[in-house]
Amino acid sequence: MSRGQTPRPATSAIKPRAPRADAARNRARIIKAARTLFEAQGADVEIDEVARRAGVGVGTIYRQFPNKDALIQGVLWSHVQPLVDAGHAKADAADPAAAFYEHLAFLAESFMSKEKVHLAVVRAGLAAAKRIPQNDAMAQSLETLLARAQAAGAVRTDISAVDLIMLIRSTLFPSYGGVVPKRVRRRLFDVVIRGLRP
Repeated sequence: MSRGQTPRPATSAIKPRAPRADAARNRARIIKAARTLFEAQGADVEIDEVARRAGVGVGTIYRQFPNKDALIQGVLWSHVQPLVDAGHAKADAADPAAAFYEHLAFLAESFMSKEKVHLAVVRAGLAAAKRIPQNDAMAQSLETLLARAQAAGAVRTDISAVDLIMLIRSTLFPSYGGVVPKRVRRRLFDVVIRGLRP
């Protein structure tokens, strides 16, 4: 080092750079673009098309999502995370029965509002519970609500949170195909809710 030159800090002393804000913005744009395309065309849409709609390069997508399955999972999480958070937020509600049934109604309406994404995921072959960790997350967020409602005598005791997720999905998204009006699905969901009561 020459005289008068300021010594540089050792590499180990340099703080790691915080995640770039533009990376988070790119992820949000990719998720939004993929969700829109999945709803319109199904989950077999090409990554190149998602990149064009998001206004990013294909490499940017692969830095965020290593493969197509990861992108679909990312879209699912964008829908499921608010549902999971809502369940946890009601965990200490003063009225366990009201909190439980209100949350189930919220889940039902949320599922139906995102039915095109749900159907796209099913058609992509990702519907098996073992391949969708979002199912586990939703069930976990329901467990406390369910246990408290059961302890209060508001829900039959021979049903689990996983059972509930299966009941909701199978009622709102019939597997036999065809178009089922939302009013019919809501009526069937009401029948399910009545069946949960002791």
